[in-house]
Amino acid sequence: MSGEGIEGALWWDHRLVVRYANRDELPDLVRLLGDPEACSWLWFGPLQPAGVNDYFGPILDTQAEALARGEHASMVEFVVRDRRNGAFLGHGAVVAQSDKPGWYEIGFALVPACWGQGVGGRLGRFLVRFAVSELEAAGLEASCLVGNTASRHLLESLGLRLRRTRRDHRKMRGVRYDEHFFTAALNELPTTLLMD
Repeated sequence: MSGEGIEGALWWDHRLVVRYANRDELPDLVRLLGDPEACSWLWFGPLQPAGVNDYFGPILDTQAEALARGEHASMVEFVVRDRRNGAFLGHGAVVAQSDKPGWYEIGFALVPACWGQGVGGRLGRFLVRFAVSELEAAGLEASCLVGNTASRHLLESLGLRLRRTRRDHRKMRGVRYDEHFFTAALNELPTTLLMD
């Protein structure tokens, strides 16, 4: 559903509300990306609060400036909250790929309490639809660490196809990990996924 009727919402359903992220969400992002369990499959976490603020602060400022001009920044950040109580459930992003004009990377991280409840799938569908309808994406890409079967299945359910496995591609807490790399050109995405 569109967000009409729910202040600031881009999309919502019976449980979730997705909005553009702003600086007010930094404390929630700090908690999420500082949580070892939430970061168990993220190669870049857990992070210290200063690291989250230093990284996301400028991104959110750039996004706010772009939105004020009626545009989108090259990295569009979102938050997903529980519609019933406003609880922070996670964040997602759509990032322009500078080496592939018209292609965008999608990604997200969720609080562990909502894992396995369909939040990732619904947020993922929103990210795909946003990239295609708002940014006119020619194609999408995403990645997940080998062994993260939930994310692999979720990305495949979004129509992305495993193209290769990059060996020893990511270093996480002193250990090298393989990473699955997925892509889908616009014409490879399921049309049913692109409809509300």
